[in-house]
Amino acid sequence: MTLLRPGDVAILANPRAGAGRAVATARTTRERLARAGIAATILSASTAAEGSSRVRAARDGSARAVVAVGGDGIAHLAIQELADGPIPFGIIPVGTGNDFARTLAMPRDTDAAVSRVVTAMATERVRDVDLLRVCPESGSDVWVAGAVSAGLDAAVNARANGMRHVRGASRYVWAALRELAGYRAWGYEVSIRGMALSAEELDRVARFPGVVGVTAEQDGAGYRADWRARGALVTLANGPTIGGGIAIAPRASAIDGWADVVVAGDVGRRGAFPLFARMLLGRHTSSPRVLVGRARGIDIAAGGGAPLPHGDGEPLPDLPLRVRLVSGALRALG
Repeated sequence: MTLLRPGDVAILANPRAGAGRAVATARTTRERLARAGIAATILSASTAAEGSSRVRAARDGSARAVVAVGGDGIAHLAIQELADGPIPFGIIPVGTGNDFARTLAMPRDTDAAVSRVVTAMATERVRDVDLLRVCPESGSDVWVAGAVSAGLDAAVNARANGMRHVRGASRYVWAALRELAGYRAWGYEVSIRGMALSAEELDRVARFPGVVGVTAEQDGAGYRADWRARGALVTLANGPTIGGGIAIAPRASAIDGWADVVVAGDVGRRGAFPLFARMLLGRHTSSPRVLVGRARGIDIAAGGGAPLPHGDGEPLPDLPLRVRLVSGALRALG
């Protein structure tokens, strides 16, 4: 294992990722940081356990920053150790999904992304970004950078994770086609916290197909909306995209102190395909069967058979879950 010196930038890379592309990019990043007078050490990690251990060592060893070379999986791993802490985090996107990199407006071009990170380190350009904190009934809390999904998008995510023979972002589309063919709605009890809600929106949600009941009461500056229904989508988004660029919440921002909640009623099997097609284009938000609103958090419970929730493309503890937006929880480079 390469030893990290205090004050170094820790560059985390999986030697198996991208047929060696991640490690090559890490070396390029180290060289360009050195030219800027910034020392860096590459930390190689072939497994999630190794990656977590490397990031903890960097955090506890007084690293100047942690830069991950990869996609949403390695970013998700890193933020578990860095959230609510002082060490800045940067991402150079060379993964499959790269949704968190999109949220941070990182360039898709690898060389440009390296330049952005090097410049941010040289000029100490760091910004505070929001994260989602997932609190299960038992076990440890989980930090999520992008979105927490508990409906059709979670079922698609689970299927996509098992489709190793399909590469790239198209894996999510193929998984969706398979999942949509057997679509069925699930029963949910959802409590949306601190929601900016109008009377018109509440009335529209109450008329969603499959809704059993909707109530709203004052909750601080917003409303607590309780929703009992059979539904297709239950998502809390901190960033605009999931699944490698699908705009689940096109206006979501990780720097505004709000999350975007997306819920859809029981659209039926015939309505599931059009709903997903609209999602691919970011146009589902105008559907009369979809609600997109701003909120501070969400509590999700479900009947049997609901999909396992996912966050940043990774499986989360099973429902019920409490999810809260934590403003400025991560210091991000760039």
